Amino acid sequence: MAKDKIDALDVGLLLLAACLWASAFSSIKIAVSEVGPVTVGAARCLIAALVLLPFIMRKSLLADLRSAPLGFLGIVGLLGVAMPFMLVAYGEQVVDSSLAGLLMAVGPLATILGGHFITKDEVITRTKLTGILFGLLGVVLLLWQGSRLIGQTAVISQLAIICAALGYVSSNLMIRRISGSVMALTISWSGLAFSALLLVPAAVIFEAPNLGNLSPSVWTALLWLGIVPTAIGFTLRYILIARAGAGFTSYVGYLIPAIALVFGVVLLDEALSWDKVAGLVLILTGLAIARR
Repeated sequence: MAKDKIDALDVGLLLLAACLWASAFSSIKIAVSEVGPVTVGAARCLIAALVLLPFIMRKSLLADLRSAPLGFLGIVGLLGVAMPFMLVAYGEQVVDSSLAGLLMAVGPLATILGGHFITKDEVITRTKLTGILFGLLGVVLLLWQGSRLIGQTAVISQLAIICAALGYVSSNLMIRRISGSVMALTISWSGLAFSALLLVPAAVIFEAPNLGNLSPSVWTALLWLGIVPTAIGFTLRYILIARAGAGFTSYVGYLIPAIALVFGVVLLDEALSWDKVAGLVLILTGLAIARR
């Protein structure tokens, strides 16, 4: 079970995780300008798995990996790594990186509901429900306005990003079942390695990327994706779940939209439109109410 009291270290780790993960959206937007979404996902997984491999080769972690429920971890990797990585990259072929980050705010809603009915880490009160509804209203506004301005084809891209958020939530809730018996780094690396085994051949078969012709900015984006928000960020994610529970970890979904919005506007010169600001205000209002 999650701890009864959240300490300052938990809050600091949550803020760090939010910054790391939010940086992924602008990097993905740069990467999908030259390679397909499967290739983006494959590169993230392969680079991250290779970065973490020297650490997993330690004797204690190898023993932990041998005794871990690999089939279960494979499903976690499919739901929480392979599928979301592809879906977010697919969506960002059409929508702004800042909008993609904002849409990920559906995660806390699903996590609180799942935590109540599945893990018992969360108890839904009237106040929490009010906060959830405020956050959901912000997401609905973003969906409506995005489809109105970009076109109906954007709806599929937006729904793909929402499905990615639900994939993260599902894997978070599943991880709670083993977080006390399997090390965080083992969970992280096994999911990345399993996903790389799936996505690398798929990228070669379906997208056949010409890696030799990629621009330096795309290579930089792919390396950043693999190392910072993936290798480091995902390990931090599992540490947070083990320390504070899936419910508390889901609050990162409220922080990511604001940070992703800033990154998109500052780094990629994306528009700071009224609907993004209004959606963000509703989402943050929902967070404030839900945390009371």
